[in-house]
Amino acid sequence: MESAPLHLCNVNNPSAVVNRSYSLLHSIAITGIIYYRFSSLHNPISIPHLLVFASQLLLSLLWLLNQAYLWRPVSRTTFPENFQENNKNLPAIGVLVCTADPEREPPVEVMNTVLSAMALDYPPHKLSVYLSDDWGSAVTLHGTRQAWLFAWSWFPVATMIMALVMMTMLIFKELNSLKEEIDNVKVMPEESDKAADSIKEVEMPLLVYVSCEKRPTHSHHFKAGALNVLLRVSGVISNSPYILVLDCDMYCNDPKSALRAMCFHLDPNLSSSLTFVKLPQKFHNISANDIYDSQLRNIFVVRWPDMDGLQGPMLSGTRFYMKREALYADISQIGLIY
Repeated sequence: MESAPLHLCNVNNPSAVVNRSYSLLHSIAITGIIYYRFSSLHNPISIPHLLVFASQLLLSLLWLLNQAYLWRPVSRTTFPENFQENNKNLPAIGVLVCTADPEREPPVEVMNTVLSAMALDYPPHKLSVYLSDDWGSAVTLHGTRQAWLFAWSWFPVATMIMALVMMTMLIFKELNSLKEEIDNVKVMPEESDKAADSIKEVEMPLLVYVSCEKRPTHSHHFKAGALNVLLRVSGVISNSPYILVLDCDMYCNDPKSALRAMCFHLDPNLSSSLTFVKLPQKFHNISANDIYDSQLRNIFVVRWPDMDGLQGPMLSGTRFYMKREALYADISQIGLIY
């Protein structure tokens, strides 16, 4: 018996047709311009004429290479609900968050990111959150303690709400399917007991605060160095096989993002050399007069899915679930998914 699929990949054929048609028409136009330039070479040639011709050839080559990203756009669908029966077999995940300046990166925003990571819909005992405070700020440390206390007071309430919602859904399901057997409503006290037990037995993800030693002879406040330290610390404490890297202002808006990422990493039909799964970045509070596309929609809505149809998108530095083993393996044996 085959297991339920964890994800499906679909080629977006309409977009591919539009992209290829555009490439064909643009190529015809570029060919006409190049032919015109070549046909005028028999005339006296000036240096400005040669420079313009060379620049047109260079830009045409860059445009041609860029069309490969639009050739085969794909979309992917995940089925995290198929993990319900095998939640115990899910691997551990370590979330790495970096902050460097409490003035430019207010601790309130940083703690929102930390709490959103702790609230991921994932087994709590397999989730660890590591915060690197490269400034060594007492305010950030205090904020981390307060976030931990808030999590202890809020997560049980959230668990109770989830349990009550599930209980209500189960009751309505029983009433709709077995209207003639009113005795089946006796499931209510049993589910209420389960909800109460879930509140008492609530588990919390691990939260670790890290502040590096500062030396006047060395430069500090670089993300790469902070991540390197977090990799070593997390390797000693939890040594999770997968890591999620977040900028301190990147919230986990989708609580199931961890399960969705595991739909790719744990899919037996995918190559075992898959390295990371990149999540799209979405920006809020953008000005209504934004004429420079600060949401970077051209990148995250168009380019990244198109690149996924080739060998996967580039790593943009945040919101990606990476296999820890890949950081120490041969870089030529990696794969990626958007």
